[in-house]
Amino acid sequence: MYDGKSQLLIENPINRYLINSPMLPSMKKNTDGSLTIYIQKDSPGKTKEANWLPAPHDTIYLVMRLYWPKDTPPSILPAGDGTWKPRRQDVPTMAEEQERQVEIRCDPIPAVGCHCPLERSGCI
Repeated sequence: MYDGKSQLLIENPINRYLINSPMLPSMKKNTDGSLTIYIQKDSPGKTKEANWLPAPHDTIYLVMRLYWPKDTPPSILPAGDGTWKPRRQDVPTMAEEQERQVEIRCDPIPAVGCHCPLERSGCI
């Protein structure tokens, strides 16, 4: 984990700058055997700190090095179509995003031309 602007390591309270395979035995796995890694500025709480990679308050420069991936699930292979994909918890799904979007249509008004409350100069 690097600072996105200076690209230097991030000073943090637990002196952790990476997560690698030798650390896996000390990390807490989910009930299904998967692993959640918390990449954030503040501690996710004492019970989750084993899986915390401290991040800066601002832009980050994160490097993921994946070596010799297996081709059985979970896998990144075939490239782009594998069963494993990184996922951000705070990003809404496409369906959630579509639910939040509101479409406003501006229709022509006969003899007046176009009218739209969002565009003063006419039709969008």
